[in-house]
Amino acid sequence: MKWGLSNFSVNAETWYPTFLELSEMKLRGDIKLKLRIIPPNESEIMWTHYYPLKHYDRLDLLKVWEFDTEKEFDRELSCKAAKFACSISSNGDVFGCNLMSSIKELCAGNVKFNSFESIWNDSKVFMELRNLSIADLSGKCKDCENDWCGGGCRSNAYNLTGSICGSDITCFKED
Repeated sequence: MKWGLSNFSVNAETWYPTFLELSEMKLRGDIKLKLRIIPPNESEIMWTHYYPLKHYDRLDLLKVWEFDTEKEFDRELSCKAAKFACSISSNGDVFGCNLMSSIKELCAGNVKFNSFESIWNDSKVFMELRNLSIADLSGKCKDCENDWCGGGCRSNAYNLTGSICGSDITCFKED
């Protein structure tokens, strides 16, 4: 079997009708629990929610997922890694988020050898993550016209393009 992106992520043909049905079920009250779908993307409106509903001309359904579509957005990088969050693996390695924990190059340090405070404050990896902006990105994420989008997941970008500044190519936005 040849492995590629399609083996690991949901494609639009599968996700779009599924998400539309979930949104309509949620609107009707057919889903009795407080269902949230949280992809690895911290934007003001998730592209996993926006593009399927836009495809069906049902952006009105974004409200059932509690997105404020009337708000004005200042486009900024949405990744919270090393800014408001981090992840510490069982061996003490510290990463910007749990999705980065498999990327050796994004290890900020190890709490067995350095204090957490020094890793948090002085790590080159964390400084790079904190200093990233939309202007630093490449590809479709940099040029996205959606002000609510914060450039996608930096871990996805690194894993799929080899660059922390690459585009999150799992996004459904067409080039």
